[in-house]
Amino acid sequence: LIAINISQFRMFDLVPFARNKLIDIIPDAILVLDRSMRIADYNPAMENLIDPGRTEIIGAKIEDVFPHRARLIGELIIQEDAHREVSKEVNGETFYYDLHVTALTDYSGQETGKLIVIKDVTRHIQAEEKIRDANELLKAEIEEKEKLIADLDAFSHTVAHDLKNMLGVIVSASGLVKSGITDGMDKADILEINDMITESATKTMHITRELLTLASVRQQEIRTTGVNMQRLVSDSLTRLKS
Repeated sequence: LIAINISQFRMFDLVPFARNKLIDIIPDAILVLDRSMRIADYNPAMENLIDPGRTEIIGAKIEDVFPHRARLIGELIIQEDAHREVSKEVNGETFYYDLHVTALTDYSGQETGKLIVIKDVTRHIQAEEKIRDANELLKAEIEEKEKLIADLDAFSHTVAHDLKNMLGVIVSASGLVKSGITDGMDKADILEINDMITESATKTMHITRELLTLASVRQQEIRTTGVNMQRLVSDSLTRLKS
């Protein structure tokens, strides 16, 4: 009998021993079901996914061992080859698994059970989520910068228009002062024109200072304050009075 086992059944072949050792140390959870969908075998990694309070596992129906997954199990075991991603929450933390069900057959091709392999893909899913979040953040930053560029473009046109107006007032008022002196203009009128020049020059300096403030917005904290709109309207009406 020993000779027959050695020669015919390879009793001392190392392959079965190595295979069993590999199944024990592999990080993927492995579950073997017979044709009645009862658990025939499982590896240590599967123990982490089974309710710790359950003692009788071998011979138990898979629906009894995983009652909260009964519907999913029913969908998968009727298929010859099935694949699904599932999740499990433990102490407020979500773990993700890649579940693969494969039919086991004998030499005649008859199905004898199922092999279920569950791979922990939590790190992979979390890495994908981080990449997705980073992409969303980058997309938001790009949209913000595009909006900022559009705002700066509109602002530059506004500033150029305002500076042109202020400088135009200064040039025109200077010409009036010169011609007024030559033509003997009243002193009060000359002083009024001079005030106009001073106001326009002051506003030009304000605009320049605001441009410098805008340039430093990204480098330092800016304290915002309310704007006196009544004063702005009053100043505008004064400039347009003539």
